[in-house]
Amino acid sequence: MIDYGFTEEQKMIKELARQIAEEKVKPVRAELDEKGEFPLLDRERYLEGEFIKTLPEIIRKRIKECGIRNSHLVSIA
Repeated sequence: MIDYGFTEEQKMIKELARQIAEEKVKPVRAELDEKGEFPLLDRERYLEGEFIKTLPEIIRKRIKECGIRNSHLVSIA
């Protein structure tokens, strides 16, 4: 068990959120072709986000080239 609010717990949540986001951010071409990227997407500004900068280069490159469907990838209460 990991106590809420402690460094170990925070590291675990951060890593879990990163892994989930990596899967969520992979552009799905069919969905992007059908619905498009989210309406307010500014790719360059989005890619400057602190969390997005932590994603692997291949994911950031896909966002730059293809866009992304959802503005928010992970939310933890």
